[in-house]
Amino acid sequence: DLMNIDVEGFDLDVLNSNNWDKYSPEVIIIEDHKFDPEEPLKSEIVQFLKGKGYKLKANALISLVFKKES
Repeated sequence: DLMNIDVEGFDLDVLNSNNWDKYSPEVIIIEDHKFDPEEPLKSEIVQFLKGKGYKLKANALISLVFKKES
């Protein structure tokens, strides 16, 4: 299962609106224009998905790739 989110600045809003009990994909790709690879935990998106059981696996510029932890 893959969820790809690219909604030009409303990415966190989309995460907040998801029903995580019903829709919990294995991999999420999401943009974060404020992401700093030197301080990934400062990202609201990283913090949110970490709280949902996801781990940041990669980043490519502004795209972040998360995998659900088992």
